[in-house]
Amino acid sequence: PGRLPELFRERVEATIVVRQFVPLAGDRGVTVSARRPLGGGGPIVWHTSLTRGLSWRTPGVREAVDDALAQTRAEFDMR
Repeated sequence: PGRLPELFRERVEATIVVRQFVPLAGDRGVTVSARRPLGGGGPIVWHTSLTRGLSWRTPGVREAVDDALAQTRAEFDMR
């Protein structure tokens, strides 16, 4: 594979404009990220990812993640 994994990681990192961890339960939480196409044009796409120990099926988690996403989007003024 040579440098392929490293180059792939660099290209992905170049598209990330926001990455923020928001704690929900102790050290467990959600990572909110925003990515833009590699060329720089196009819409920003938002993603959320739970840490281990949290589940989308746990009552209240989806709502807490929605709040974290809304707060992060407002903080960076990217709607």
